[in-house]
Amino acid sequence: MKACAPVPSIEIVKSLDGAPVQQPDGSWLVLYTITVSNDGGADGLYDLTDRLRYGAGITVRSATVTSTPTGVAASSGWTGQGADGAAENVIVAGATLPAGATHTYTVQVRAEVDTDAADDTTFSCPAPGSGEPGGFANTAGVAHNGLGDSADACAAPENPAAPPAPPTVDDPDTGAGGAGQGTNRPPSLPSTGVTIGLVAVAALLLLLGAVALAARRRAAR
Repeated sequence: MKACAPVPSIEIVKSLDGAPVQQPDGSWLVLYTITVSNDGGADGLYDLTDRLRYGAGITVRSATVTSTPTGVAASSGWTGQGADGAAENVIVAGATLPAGATHTYTVQVRAEVDTDAADDTTFSCPAPGSGEPGGFANTAGVAHNGLGDSADACAAPENPAAPPAPPTVDDPDTGAGGAGQGTNRPPSLPSTGVTIGLVAVAALLLLLGAVALAARRRAAR
């Protein structure tokens, strides 16, 4: 009985490298990390693709593969903006991944958001695996030995037209935040004007009484 030869098993993971950051000029900087791993028992060859699926009104100003594994060069023709299956989405073809090894790639995108051309897809992410556009959605794919795997990552830019969140306020009874209570403020103090006035009048009366009593004593002598 012949033993089965070891085979590669290549998988892919895609993630955002932090939240998108809006730049001083209004554009957005988005960083992605792609991780390709081989947990099989043999070396394998793979093709890597990465496709940007941005929402309406979002224009890619630049897209660059900023880091690759040692000995692996990214395709100069990659833009990430081709149709599904287009050559513009191919980062590498025929890369060798040893058994038990991992390859990591970093992708940097600068994009602009035109709010006049925006719709529901601009400021929200599509359902994972749907292949639909939305926000800063991105799909990376790996193919090897006739098999394939893919992974999505997405974040959405802030919607400047969205109403601001209501301020947090303190409920006078429970201390919990609630609507319609105004803004945060220190507890009010009781009014003391009337109390101080009454004390002053009482003190004056006592003083006058003491003066009158002293005068009577002197007259009695």
